[in-house]
Amino acid sequence: MTKLRQLWLLTALAAFAVLAGGYFLLVSPKSSQASSLRGETATQQTANQAVKSQIDQLNKQKRDLPAKQALLAEFAGKIPSNPALPALIRTLSDAADKAGVELIAVTPGMPTFTKAPGAQSGAAGGNVAAPKGQVLATIPVTLSVEGRYSNLTEFFAELESLPRAMLVGGLDISRSSGSAVAVNTNTAGGVAAPVTPGLLHASITTNVLMTTKAPVPVAVPVAAPADATK
Repeated sequence: MTKLRQLWLLTALAAFAVLAGGYFLLVSPKSSQASSLRGETATQQTANQAVKSQIDQLNKQKRDLPAKQALLAEFAGKIPSNPALPALIRTLSDAADKAGVELIAVTPGMPTFTKAPGAQSGAAGGNVAAPKGQVLATIPVTLSVEGRYSNLTEFFAELESLPRAMLVGGLDISRSSGSAVAVNTNTAGGVAAPVTPGLLHASITTNVLMTTKAPVPVAVPVAAPADATK
């Protein structure tokens, strides 16, 4: 091999070494950095898309908020946070007037906590939960009304459309006694007159709901075992 060829070979090897070194020292790190940046860009784009989806969902919920608030107000009227018996009586009286029956009596009972299916009667944790840490309570209400059959049927229809949720649990219908009397207030002195023939008397057992604070569990004291040495 001549010196000239050796010189060319050494020059080629030196150029290759310079190119290889430049690649590993300059090009390869930049390529790796660019690849990393592309990965970060893709991750950020995915995160941005997720945030955009959340914003779109929040905007939709914001548009639906008035309807949701109206629905909550309707439910609050059906199941108030207190017995609201005066309002219930006024509503029942209006329903009786519309149906053409006489509302003789409204007899409420004591509220009891509503238990979830399968819950033990004494377990406070078994009560049906309501919003804001409250629970449901049931108030038994007995209605006594009098009127003709068609009017009583209309009164039952009015009960189904009450603004207060009411569950009818029992019904007892009987004829008004012919010997019973009712005071005719249109006559001076309040003269007693016989009950109008054909009237029926209905006793209706119902339940209304309310929300109330959850009962505080009461710890049952456990008696200490007797000392066997004494």
